Formats: sequence, structure tokens, C-alpha cells
Amino acid sequence: MLDGIPLASIPAKPSVAEVTSGAISRTGWTVKCDSFQSGNDCAKAVDGNSSTFWLTASNAALPHSITIDMKKSFLVGNITIQPRQDGNSNGHIGQHTISLRQAPLSDPNQDLPTNFALAQMTTTFTPANARYVKVTALSEAGNRGPYTSIAEVNVYTGTALPPAPATAGSWGLTVDFPLVPVSAAMEWSSGRLLVWSSYAPDQFTSSTGKQTVTAIYDPVKKLVTQRTITNVGHDMFCEGLSMDADGGIVAVGVGRMAE
Repeated sequence: MLDGIPLASIPAKPSVAEVTSGAISRTGWTVKCDSFQSGNDCAKAVDGNSSTFWLTASNAALPHSITIDMKKSFLVGNITIQPRQDGNSNGHIGQHTISLRQAPLSDPNQDLPTNFALAQMTTTFTPANARYVKVTALSEAGNRGPYTSIAEVNVYTGTALPPAPATAGSWGLTVDFPLVPVSAAMEWSSGRLLVWSSYAPDQFTSSTGKQTVTAIYDPVKKLVTQRTITNVGHDMFCEGLSMDADGGIVAVGVGRMAE
């Protein structure tokens, strides 16, 4: 039951298998980007060769973007981004947004959730009709520098449109976090969701007890941002979680038992 409503009665959004059916042929696609280095132009991101890659210019500052014109509209349900495969992590994409448009991209208010990854990234979403796909890099993975590089971008067709809104709500596709959310708390005034793991994104053993990896999901912007907290000197894994009289979140960490 959820708020007195049987879970089985809440309609589901399409499953990942239903959303993604096959890669769209990249024949005839054109690509634009904000900058590139000689020999690493943006067309390399859709040339079907994973050994080549797009790499932004050395004097260009973030954010960086690459826009794909598929020449006609498709029902899009999934996008994969493959990083450069030459063993160099320079330019691996960190925070980024994906935008889908029917017309040339000028409206910044339709961006899909941000993801983080060093391996191939897959973003799945409720299918939408689009001709243009834009990837905007907001950071380099690990915040190492100002570059962005992409070996291959593939766009996949969707096979199901979202159902009509239901009074009881509906299940949506998952939100990707850059960590394992061991704990979560909602900030009541903004609706943002704060999650955290331990001293590392995906492990808690052998902790130094001095930091916590966190992320915040903004449901309005559909944006996930990551931050490592060090100023409190705590590892908040397996913490005591409560709320004060004003609705503030109170978490007491256990990474350092003396605290």
C-alpha cells in the first residue's frame, strides 16, 4: 500500500526493455560542438569508430556541448555515451545534461537528469519525439580539468509512449545517482532529496571516518549534483537520522565513535 492505494493499481511507466528497441542509424547525421582540437573534431563522436573521439580545445572553458541533428524526428528512449578508448581519461565527462528537441535547440528548460560515469553511460527516460539531441558537459569526471571528450554517441528508439496521467500517480524511470544511497532525507521547503553513502561512493569498510560522499536530487530541475563533505570530519554511514522542530535534518554520524 502507498498512501492507502494498492501498489498494483498504480500504472507503470514503460520498462527499460520497452523503452529501448534499437539504435537509430547515424547515416546522414550532422554534428556541431562548441570547440575541438585538430584531429578530434565533433564528427568523431558519431563516426562508428570507438578508437576516435571528439576532444574540446585546450583553451575552451566549461560547459561544453555537442548537438546532433538526426535529420528527422524519432521516438527516443535511450542514449549511450562512450568515453575515449585510448587509455587516457582526459576529458571523461562528469556532470552533464541531455536535451531532446524537435526544433533547433534554443530552449534550455527541457534538460534530462545529469549522470556521472567513467565507463559507457546509458541514460534511459520516458520516450519523447525528437530530431535534435544535445549533450552539455558541466564538469570533467573527478573535476580534473576543463576538457570534454566522447568516443561515440548512440541514440535508441523508444517503443512506448507514457500512459495518461492517473489520479493515483504512476511509476517513473529511475534516477541515476553517482553513489549508493544508504540514507536519504527530503528538504521540506524545496522538495530536494539529499542522499549519502559513506566515505566512498560505493563502500564503507576501512573508513577514515573523516568525510561523507553526498548527492542532491532536484525534482524540479531533474538534476543530480554530487559533493564530498569534509568540514564536519564525520563519516555519516549508518547514522542516526531525525528531524528537529523546524523540519531541519539532523544526522549523527558513526564513522568516528568519539563523535
